[in-house]
Amino acid sequence: MSCIAWALFPAAPAKRMPSTLTPVTGWADAFRRWIGERLAAHDLDALFDYRQRAPQATRAHPTDEHLLPLFVALGAADDDGAQVTCLGDEVTHASLAMDTYAFGAPVAGSAAPALATARA
Repeated sequence: MSCIAWALFPAAPAKRMPSTLTPVTGWADAFRRWIGERLAAHDLDALFDYRQRAPQATRAHPTDEHLLPLFVALGAADDDGAQVTCLGDEVTHASLAMDTYAFGAPVAGSAAPALATARA
């Protein structure tokens, strides 16, 4: 089974901070957590309506071009219940998120936990 990865730009919180140790802004943290929670819940209706439902959506993504690839990756996974795995969740400059998600069966030998447990 294939695995589709997607990176979330530009706003979201991190467990690992860059060397500057700059705190993640509240609005970036709220948006990133909302996306991760909706992905873990497979709440596609909310994700598709993120502009209205996500906290700080227009601040996190003033235009759609950096978020739209998420929907391409979700569709390419070809499984509404595909496992969501967070492969990386770093934030730089306090609000530039580099979250990376994989959709589908875990890659053999991967140590990356499923999103539901990774964010707990």
